[in-house]
Amino acid sequence: MNSKDWSINVGLLGLGVVGSGVAKALTEKSALIAQHVGRSVSITSILVKDLDKPRSNVVPKSLLTTDPADILEDPHVQLVVEVMGGERPALDYL
Repeated sequence: MNSKDWSINVGLLGLGVVGSGVAKALTEKSALIAQHVGRSVSITSILVKDLDKPRSNVVPKSLLTTDPADILEDPHVQLVVEVMGGERPALDYL
């Protein structure tokens, strides 16, 4: 496999104001990011408190989870971005 054929898989911890901005930037600027780093970037899952909370359509609902293990224990996630705000439970996860 060519090294340029794989994606950097990202798990987000949080989807509030900052997390939504990060998700939007990673999604909308994916081609530019790929140009600069030589790899595509793909959000694989996002930790949220409430799956039923109304949200903008920045990311598909299928990426949302309430279980931190879905991100922290996923061997395919290479980069975890903590955008939860506050010390707890973010510090526990990190």
